[in-house]
Amino acid sequence: MGKYRGYEKYKYSGVEWLGEIPTHWEVKRLKNIASCNDEALGEKTNSDYEIEYVDISSVDLASGITHYDQKF
Repeated sequence: MGKYRGYEKYKYSGVEWLGEIPTHWEVKRLKNIASCNDEALGEKTNSDYEIEYVDISSVDLASGITHYDQKF
């Protein structure tokens, strides 16, 4: 058995690659719940506008940003 205990009940997430999730979880699109510096990107920003995503593991104290992904 792993380090963490499983949840008591699961349900299908509706997302093929995600599979099952705990019954008390909700599936939401990240773009509908995340904020991208609302001061710089207002509500009228084109929904196809591409941003550079920087994962926290791609930030180094000495080197700064070492990698980013192009997302929209």
